[in-house]
Amino acid sequence: FLGYFRGHGGNRDDDCPDWTRGVVLMEEGFFRFSNLSHFPEIIHGISNRHFGDMRFGKIPAEMVVKNRQNFLKSLNVEIKDLIVHQLVHGVSIVRVGGEDRGKGSLAPSSAISSTDGLITSEKGLFLMVTAADCLPILIYDPVGRIVGVIHAGWRGILNQIAARTIDEFRKMSSEPSNLIVGLGPGICQKHFVVKKDVLNKFMAFYPSA
Repeated sequence: FLGYFRGHGGNRDDDCPDWTRGVVLMEEGFFRFSNLSHFPEIIHGISNRHFGDMRFGKIPAEMVVKNRQNFLKSLNVEIKDLIVHQLVHGVSIVRVGGEDRGKGSLAPSSAISSTDGLITSEKGLFLMVTAADCLPILIYDPVGRIVGVIHAGWRGILNQIAARTIDEFRKMSSEPSNLIVGLGPGICQKHFVVKKDVLNKFMAFYPSA
């Protein structure tokens, strides 16, 4: 995802089409949320496999940087303004600012450590979240001009990472009723078998599901 504090979702396969309800496919090779496209003050995008992998550790680092630069160029964003976090499938949310500009953009060693959520109210910053199977989530408050990006795996969902992020918005004087949320693509039933132990954990939290 990206906005004027912008973040970006990871590389996506297109054979699980259900997630595209509510999003707009752009000709440039990325997706964006229709409910957020009405706000000119933010730019956001979800890359597809056309841009390649943007996660360090899977392919050579120089290829990751090149893939990121190509994607960002399509959104008129410079990589020096990017902020990226080191994902741990947890529930930590970190508020970032100008002093964090560029962290994690060119190397994993400089990323915001051990967190699955970033939030900011500062202009000119671009928040990035990568995902494989987990859900990338973008939250925007158009009144307070606050944005947050979340990496939500099943562990994070069970441990209320979305609710915790909204609590961080509250601390920044944001009203939950003002929030607009975009849920990015995650792995679908076609490619993932939910084991009984995980199912039982979800049923304990969401018995009506």
